[in-house]
Amino acid sequence: MNLPPWEEVVAAVTQVALPAFFSAAALVFVGRWHRATAPWAVLLALVLGFLVGNQARGGWNFAVGPEEFSVQNLYNGLLATLWSFAESTPVPSTKPPPARTWLPYLVLLALLVDQLARGLPVRVGWRVRDLVALSAGFLLGRSPVAILGLTVLILALWEALESLAEQTGLLVPSCLSLTFAVAAIVLLHAHSASLTDCATALSAALGGIALASLGRGQARGCYAGVAVALPGLLWVGQQTTSSELPAYVFALVAVAPLCLPLGLLPWGGKQRAGLRWGLACGLTGLVLSLALGLTVAYESLPEW
Repeated sequence: MNLPPWEEVVAAVTQVALPAFFSAAALVFVGRWHRATAPWAVLLALVLGFLVGNQARGGWNFAVGPEEFSVQNLYNGLLATLWSFAESTPVPSTKPPPARTWLPYLVLLALLVDQLARGLPVRVGWRVRDLVALSAGFLLGRSPVAILGLTVLILALWEALESLAEQTGLLVPSCLSLTFAVAAIVLLHAHSASLTDCATALSAALGGIALASLGRGQARGCYAGVAVALPGLLWVGQQTTSSELPAYVFALVAVAPLCLPLGLLPWGGKQRAGLRWGLACGLTGLVLSLALGLTVAYESLPEW
């Protein structure tokens, strides 16, 4: 297995990871001391960490042409999707905008909607979240199977992480940071430097949030964004790169955080809380380790 050059590793750490880590940590540390501002501080920390980490190397290009957001293009995408339910092939003349175009805006929408939905009745709030997940599935997937799969996975992650919203401390955001770090390695083996930088920036931002959440802090403000960004980024990577990695390697990384709610199981009471969380984090790590092993087995890094 060949490794990236040391100078490339140093550049990724100094230009992407460290700026994202420290900017996110600083913002959460300032805003966490009041319960009303803490979720918004965490939300902004994830966004700021990604933007700062993305700045130096331009992993994500935000220069989007207006034609990609046109009503006609959206109509064409909807028509192609509905047609594919009835026919084996979509309408050949329609071409929805690239899935990559929509991902950062869908993540931001999920973050904002999640915060606003907390002020609504529970059922109404979840119906609004359902609409966001369905929109993400449609705009990213654009085929019946992909739309269904992405929507279900986003909702499952959203509900799983929402169940952990009241957990304090660094355990949950640290596991999510590790998940994005593994996603970065998978995307690197899929030969996409830009997507690798995006996953690295998100991993570092979540690491900064975890550090600032040490003790009394909560990281619930960023979980909705994670629920969209993790499967969305891996889906874009699987669809737009060329490698020997099978689709289930990307899927393993995306579903790994679903193991975390095992720490909430009503087993053993408070005396066994450490054991429960150890099991939850251990299973998460096991899934991620399996994904890493398969990544290395199926694909090697390009020659540098």
